[in-house]
Amino acid sequence: MNQSNNGTYRKLRRTVTLGVCGILLLFALFIVYVVRNERINRLHGLAAHASAATSVNEVLLSRVLVDIDRFLLKTRLLLKQGKADESLPGSLQGELAANPELVDLLIVDRDGVVSHWTGAGDKPVVHDHPSYTYHFNRSEDHLFVSPPMPSSISEGEYEVSFSRPYFDDEQHFAGTVVAVVSIDRLAEIFAGIERAPGSTLVVMNNDNQVWFRNPRVPGDSGTRLREVLKPYRDKRQRSGRVISPFDGKAYWVVEKRMADFPLRILTSAEMTSVMAAERAMIAWAIALFLVVSSVLFVLLYLIRRQMDDLERGENALQKSHDLLTKLSKQVPGVIYQFRLFPDGRSCYPFASCGIEDIYEVTPEQVREDAALTIARIHPEDRNNVISSVWESAAAMTAWHQEYRVMLPKQGLRWLRGESRPERLEDNSVLWHGFITDITERKLYELAAQELNRDFNTFLDNTSDYVYFKDQDSRIRFCSKPLATVSGYDNWLELVGKHDSEIFQEDIARIYFEEEQPIFKDGNPLINKIDPYYDLHGQLRWVNTNKWPVFDCDGKTVVGLFGISRDVTEQKRIEEELRRSNVDLEQFAYSVSHDMRQPLRMITGHLQLLERALRDTLDEESRTNMAFALDGARRMDAMIVSLLDYSRVGRKTEPKTWLESKEALDEAMVFLQPNIVGTQAEIDVRGEWPTVFASRDELSRLFLNLIGNALKYREADIQPRIEISSDVDSVNWRVSIRDNGIGIDPTQIDRLFQFFSRLQLRSCYEGTGMGLALCRRIVEHHGGNIRAESQVEGYGSTFSFELPISKPPQQHTGESFYE
Repeated sequence: MNQSNNGTYRKLRRTVTLGVCGILLLFALFIVYVVRNERINRLHGLAAHASAATSVNEVLLSRVLVDIDRFLLKTRLLLKQGKADESLPGSLQGELAANPELVDLLIVDRDGVVSHWTGAGDKPVVHDHPSYTYHFNRSEDHLFVSPPMPSSISEGEYEVSFSRPYFDDEQHFAGTVVAVVSIDRLAEIFAGIERAPGSTLVVMNNDNQVWFRNPRVPGDSGTRLREVLKPYRDKRQRSGRVISPFDGKAYWVVEKRMADFPLRILTSAEMTSVMAAERAMIAWAIALFLVVSSVLFVLLYLIRRQMDDLERGENALQKSHDLLTKLSKQVPGVIYQFRLFPDGRSCYPFASCGIEDIYEVTPEQVREDAALTIARIHPEDRNNVISSVWESAAAMTAWHQEYRVMLPKQGLRWLRGESRPERLEDNSVLWHGFITDITERKLYELAAQELNRDFNTFLDNTSDYVYFKDQDSRIRFCSKPLATVSGYDNWLELVGKHDSEIFQEDIARIYFEEEQPIFKDGNPLINKIDPYYDLHGQLRWVNTNKWPVFDCDGKTVVGLFGISRDVTEQKRIEEELRRSNVDLEQFAYSVSHDMRQPLRMITGHLQLLERALRDTLDEESRTNMAFALDGARRMDAMIVSLLDYSRVGRKTEPKTWLESKEALDEAMVFLQPNIVGTQAEIDVRGEWPTVFASRDELSRLFLNLIGNALKYREADIQPRIEISSDVDSVNWRVSIRDNGIGIDPTQIDRLFQFFSRLQLRSCYEGTGMGLALCRRIVEHHGGNIRAESQVEGYGSTFSFELPISKPPQQHTGESFYE
């Protein structure tokens, strides 16, 4: 069916449907009008009945309240005429007997004291009662009606008070006349009035506090109702539908304000009958509507059935086409049908819009001839692709191929095609399949191949032991040297093995234990010296570094990567160098110590000789003798300096964790006499961390550097020394800045050499070994020291830097054998 016929059927079907729907809509509106009109008529009748009942209740209640107010006015007149004592008691008792709703009558003077009352028992106290306090605070002559209050006479009952003030001859407040009315008795008066079934009466004040409800319900008196009705259209009456808070039923309520009293009367009629009639009417209307609707829909069904049969085929075809179009847009690449005719011609009967990205052609361009897409296949791949198509057609097997194309805009791209053939009646073959762009995947594959090649080359040619272990400490991959030293021909043989399956038990245990903190806490192992045995059983050593490998969450350790480098030869050289240094230090100490003995003898005999020949020596001989003694003393001081230098790291306290500030304080105690003598100002600032150091060596370092700052100064200038400390995650830096004589920048390189002096001995004493000793101490702690001075005469700064962490422990041969 062509497009115009489809439009005709749709238009006709829409017209018929709209006609039926219009008839149903008009019929539904008519039924709604009838039901609504009936409901309004019933509500009007209900409202008229409730309004009439309200007027009757208002008249009755007004009579009772007017009688009470008339009595109050009469009693006030008697009080004003001075006849209270002779006629008031009888009047009170008569009024109480004539009005059963009254429970008490009281006369209250201006002080709130009851002078007359009709009740029994103790005199009531009313000085704080609303009926007294209301009039006491006002000069107006108004009737006051109190809110409902629990009865002081009958438990469980409520009462209200009516009161009017009375005044003396000068119109001053003299007291009140109070009538106490029982709400329950008042309700009994209205209970005797005949009511329509389902109707109720509620009397309440203007504050929405209920006096009583007929019929009565527990707790009705004193209940405060919320406003639910619309505001008054006139001054006295309003009505509406409400849900009763007492029984939860729906009522039509007419509320009327009393003209002379602050009260409202609510007469309500239960809407059960109205609602039941309304439901019956609605049910009848729905049934009628359903019958009419059914008839019309049957007619509509018969009419549309004929049109649906004609259009169904077209719709099914259109839906299939739309579905295929939507799916093809979501699938990467192109979904296509490729047809190959026996004479060699080819075309694409169907191709999704993805062909514009795959071949940079439109579906229309290749619907009759596929030559344009064949021409864009890479020349080196074209024959292979064409041959594979003919082979698939001959054997009727699935076609799949990866090949390259040269596109005008995108250039070289890789494609992958897959399809299944179907032979048609004219002996042509139709393939159904898809082609996707796999250029990115191809690039990744080539990159992965190159990376794998480079990685394997690295593993095969590196001299280090490289390995990756999973979270169970089993080998995932490793370098060829590790396989060779373990007795395997190929590193693939080690995959999945534990250290205990590769190395001796004691060696495997060392490796296993050192890896546990890595898996548990994620802390790397840096520069640890580990033992191992080579193929000949010889003990050798490696410098090991192991790092954790985290999961994608960055927290969970899933493995470790390690590199171990053979340092056996380096360790042997270091051990020989260490022994050589120890021998040299011992030799220097022995020489220095042994040289002091003959030097002391020379000095002693020179002193004896000087004293013995003091009177016979001429001036030149005395000078020569003094030079000899001074040289001997300086030689002794230099030997002592050499001894101190040789003791660093050998005869000093061992390294331990200590507070760096304590070492500074210890040095300051020793320097206190010099500080006081020079009146030096010393400023200590910064953060002073806990460090791993030798206490006496660190104190000696501060002693020398601060002592130099106090010594090398101009005589008439007060020393000012600034000692600052700074800490980062790795190092501790200390700077000591002074305002002394400074240093010639060209001579700074000589400062830390043995017996190096930049100043005359006659001006500043010393052996020239102090800064060399400082350098020795700093280097013994793995740090460095330097000096800075811009120009001579403007002070200098000495800075040293030490690591704040404990150096990594290393396995030695002795500890291993232990």
